[in-house]
Amino acid sequence: MERRLVGMVLLLVALTVAVSVPRLLSPALVAQPSPVALPAPPPVGACLRLDASVVPCGEVHAGEVTARWAADAPGRPVDDGDSRCRAATFEYVALGLIGSAQVWRPAFGASSWVVHAPATQRVGSRGWSVCVVGPSRAAASVGSVHAQGRAPLTRPAAFGVCVTADGITVACDRPHRVEYLSDAVGFARSLINEREARRWRTGCTELAAALLDTGDPTMGGRLSVEFRTVAADPRTNLDPPSSLVFGVCAVAVTGDRDLTGSVYGLGTGELPWR
Repeated sequence: MERRLVGMVLLLVALTVAVSVPRLLSPALVAQPSPVALPAPPPVGACLRLDASVVPCGEVHAGEVTARWAADAPGRPVDDGDSRCRAATFEYVALGLIGSAQVWRPAFGASSWVVHAPATQRVGSRGWSVCVVGPSRAAASVGSVHAQGRAPLTRPAAFGVCVTADGITVACDRPHRVEYLSDAVGFARSLINEREARRWRTGCTELAAALLDTGDPTMGGRLSVEFRTVAADPRTNLDPPSSLVFGVCAVAVTGDRDLTGSVYGLGTGELPWR
């Protein structure tokens, strides 16, 4: 009996060793979390629809990417007020100063905001972020505004600044009677002095001819070129003479019809009438 008991104990030890040793020699696989690839943000210059999908800039879109951050990049922008987006827009559009007699800025109605990755391009709560520039008075545009400041004749109409017969400011792809071509900042004394005021008006006419790409910016009398001034501070009313004023160079319809497009770079083409 005792021998049989010893034999059984030895057998159990042998079975235990037979089972345990292979496990010690070949440990069981432990599940390890594998890294998940995070979708990359669209590149700078890509055009996005409202759902953040990328489309060719020749198609209708909401805005263009001016800066981007990967999903794991620190310091990604959170809200539309991020100053980095405004700086990226200025650099992307390359808004510079134009003109020779006066220093003008091309009229450009734009806004910048932040777009975050949609749910389909997120992993948990992580996703990319981009800064976008788009029209300030329209939901969609066609064409690119990259480096538009260096080539203002190619500006998409949705980024134009136009005014209706009721005095409402709209994008230039909407019916309107006036289109702002550019603006400038000067001193009131330049408007009090007739010689200086005449120089401003002449500069406006020359600028209109350049931006319309024609020798006759009135288009045969169908448009008028206008130089308008507005006090930078309404309380000064151009007094004292050292106060600042905004000068606006614009073209206006002389008849009863509305324009439905921008006159930038029109050249010998037909006016976009409604």
